[in-house]
Amino acid sequence: MAQPRKAATPPAAQTKSSGKASGKAPGNAQGKGNGQFQRAASTAPASGAGGSAGALRATLAIFALFLLIGVVPSALAGEAFGVWRLPSTGGPLISLPWSLSYETPLPTPSAMLANATLRVVTTPGGSQVVATLQPGFSVRVARYATTAGERWAQIQWSGPTHATGGSGWVSASGLIAASGASQSGQARDIGDLGALSPAFGQAIGALGPGFNATLYFPAAGATYASASVDQPESLGGQIVPVLLTALYAKGIVAAQPNASNGPPAIARDLAADNAQALTFDYELLGDAAGLDSFMAQHHLTGFQFVAHQPTQAKGTARGLALFYAALASDALTSAHDAGEITTLLANANAKPASAVTPQTFIGSGALTVTTASASASGDVVAIAAGVAQPASGPQVIVIAIAHGATSAATQQALQTFFQQLAPLAQE
Repeated sequence: MAQPRKAATPPAAQTKSSGKASGKAPGNAQGKGNGQFQRAASTAPASGAGGSAGALRATLAIFALFLLIGVVPSALAGEAFGVWRLPSTGGPLISLPWSLSYETPLPTPSAMLANATLRVVTTPGGSQVVATLQPGFSVRVARYATTAGERWAQIQWSGPTHATGGSGWVSASGLIAASGASQSGQARDIGDLGALSPAFGQAIGALGPGFNATLYFPAAGATYASASVDQPESLGGQIVPVLLTALYAKGIVAAQPNASNGPPAIARDLAADNAQALTFDYELLGDAAGLDSFMAQHHLTGFQFVAHQPTQAKGTARGLALFYAALASDALTSAHDAGEITTLLANANAKPASAVTPQTFIGSGALTVTTASASASGDVVAIAAGVAQPASGPQVIVIAIAHGATSAATQQALQTFFQQLAPLAQE
């Protein structure tokens, strides 16, 4: 008779019974080992959940650190928590692309030249421009720095006097070695007013876009100018020095009776801004065409003359600077005639010139100060132009042009300009 089939014994129970029945150590060891395996298997999910929660907490903590203190400290924190390991590059963390690193200062500043228009800023990669240097400007490099993958040079430069010059940072790619460059004619200091002195540029810049100027120091061959140096301006009375110089240059003054005893009436009346003398001398010189020819002969540009209207002539700050530089160097007349012209202009403009700058700044030079109304805009245009020769400073060609609603406003602007300039022009 068939026996009923017994129920299957669970493997765990069977193993345990077998161990008890045999009473052998191997059976006990096997049962014990299986029990540990089961306990480990049963606790593995719980342990994994706890690990995930710990990693999540660490990640959240690092994210909070990122928000509070930035990328680099957070990266270090992640490595400390064991969440990740930073790659070893063999270099310090500051070499990352977004970092700023300074090189060791050079033992001796290196002479360099600007090879492009350079914007001088206060810090490597900064945006605050303190000066603009044109190609050929001489500088000295003190050290280098790298930021965002770009190399920057800390430069220093000198000016025509001890009180001028400046320092800052420029892109190193815009510099070339000065060795041999000066002999080839590449070295020339041309820049904006901030290149004369960053503080001076900032002070004059505060006068607004209606003010522009140019300065030329013949001994140093250095020029500093506003961006609007080529903007045509109504000359008004500034035409007088031009006509006076042309009268001497063409020999008209020398042909006058008793001219050897001093400036004749034709020169004295014109310098004194006599309206009839101005009209007469303009025609005598060939009117607008004659003045155009005179300027072209001496390579003077930037002037526009109007037929039969001498006071309607226009000129740029650069053009006036070229004219006065040529006059001061005796390129237009003899040294004797240039001296007479300077004396005539100084005597005729003593009062208006002293209203904007001390005589100590003008020295043995002459400054012509005029005020006129601009026909296009209707505002007032005041111009101070001439040659200053301070007793304790180098000769400087000065052109300053101020626009304003009133004569008082333009005079105040000129006063501010010369107050800032005079101390810089002293040795």
